Amino acid sequence: MQEVSLPLRRLGSDTARRLQSVADHLARHTGAEAVVLFGSRARGDASPSSDWDLCAILPDDVLPGRYNAVDLWREVSEFDLPVQIYPIRRSVFISRASDVNSVSHDILRDGQPIVGSLDFARFHEDPA
Repeated sequence: MQEVSLPLRRLGSDTARRLQSVADHLARHTGAEAVVLFGSRARGDASPSSDWDLCAILPDDVLPGRYNAVDLWREVSEFDLPVQIYPIRRSVFISRASDVNSVSHDILRDGQPIVGSLDFARFHEDPA
């Protein structure tokens, strides 16, 4: 397991460890290049009942539809953390990142990488 990353240090240690474990497991299971916390938990405006939104950025050689949100949720349900998982291939993530109405754009703006980084996508950002 990786060391708990800086954004997670603000959480209680048990929650941070479980979230890191979920992200590590997703990365191992899917080969994800990055697992990123996004949404209200990443922005810091979550309520106590908010779930944890995670984006698994997959390599482009993963076949479309190979991993879906429901199957990945089942895969990590043993960690007892309310998560929603958004799997997306790297090229699709990059192609949508400049669309201000896309989840990719929101993830680049607010996301907190737990495994890997978003450096690959920032290189492709639209400078406008």
